[in-house]
Amino acid sequence: MTAREFDKKNKEDLDRNTAILTDALMKMAGDSKIKATISELSRLSGLHRNTIRDRRWPVERINAIKKSRKLDVYRQKMEKEESVDPLSVLSDRLEASRVEVIHWFNKYLAAEKNNRTTEGQLALMKSSRDTYMESSRKARQEVWEKEAEIEKLRGVIQVLESARAE
Repeated sequence: MTAREFDKKNKEDLDRNTAILTDALMKMAGDSKIKATISELSRLSGLHRNTIRDRRWPVERINAIKKSRKLDVYRQKMEKEESVDPLSVLSDRLEASRVEVIHWFNKYLAAEKNNRTTEGQLALMKSSRDTYMESSRKARQEVWEKEAEIEKLRGVIQVLESARAE
């Protein structure tokens, strides 16, 4: 297999595993009876725990599920203690939304930083590539000129040898 085939296969595996993890996380988030742990996610998805840990985002999502479940327990406790107060329900929802917005904003900032770093590296690679391509072109030109000079000298040597032989 060539490097491109390996890259294509790796991308397909990554996409497939991402879809599997996403489905398993959705199932975990939807069913409070399923433990919010990496081991349980591994069991649901059929992927090894190290594969999940290496990706980071599933671990962060598991932590978000745990926080959400804690908020749900807190809400249920509050509902049992008091009658349903629309203001407290809305404030709880607002707090949950705030936590979710902060989570995704942090993800956005990290992705933006990663993008800037990658763009900088790409610009450096392009500049380096252009420099080496120009250097290679000059070296090839010099080789051609030297080969032409060698051919001229061979011609002179042949003339001198034929003149000496006569």
